[in-house]
Amino acid sequence: MSNQQPYYNPPPPPQFSPQWQPSMIPVEQGRGQALAGFILGLVSLIAWFVPLIGYPVTIVGIILASIGLRAVSRKNLAIWGLVLSIIGLVATLINSALGVYLFTHPY
Repeated sequence: MSNQQPYYNPPPPPQFSPQWQPSMIPVEQGRGQALAGFILGLVSLIAWFVPLIGYPVTIVGIILASIGLRAVSRKNLAIWGLVLSIIGLVATLINSALGVYLFTHPY
């Protein structure tokens, strides 16, 4: 009896055909922020009625939509979110200024 181990030939590594090569697709930055900025822009069109809610919603919407402008695939969504958030911020400013004016100048 021999103590030799049988010869083992490992299989060769897999070969990829030239037509198909595995590739790493980079994750696009800013996609989630673009969507969140758009949603907050829509919410800001309602939140301006109460300035305590309107200010944080619109400011966070502007920040997230600005960050979301990096995303190529959702750039239009980020632009709309930025526009809607700015409109919401202007409406919130007007509403709060009007509220202060009416509070300090009664009939």
